[in-house]
Amino acid sequence: MNNEIQSLTSTKQELQDNITTIQNQMTIIKKEKQTFQQFTREITDDDFWNIPEPSTFMNAKSYHKKIVIPFINGIKTTINRMIKKYLNLLHEVDNLKTSVLPLKMKIRELNTQIDQLFDRNRHLEKTLQKYKKY
Repeated sequence: MNNEIQSLTSTKQELQDNITTIQNQMTIIKKEKQTFQQFTREITDDDFWNIPEPSTFMNAKSYHKKIVIPFINGIKTTINRMIKKYLNLLHEVDNLKTSVLPLKMKIRELNTQIDQLFDRNRHLEKTLQKYKKY
């Protein structure tokens, strides 16, 4: 009886540890999301991300070729990296959320089993004490 209780208690503890780990990972992901949002704000406000003005004697074709095209290609590369990282983080959050729910349900189930075993153990102890009296 006690072995069953100990086994269930250790399993419960393992599941609670798993939930804690997953919650820590979700916290990290939330922080990364905030960093991503801050980075997005910086992009919209920073002059670095604005197209530079052409020099006074530069024609439109050379401005387009030397400044605009490399600038746009750099922005495209940066945005693609950000989108990929965001999608990876979003996928990871979804996986973590789906992992947490079954673990919480299993912990509830184990808590119920532990309570039942404690009640059964108390009942058996009372019955044993009654028999010891005789």
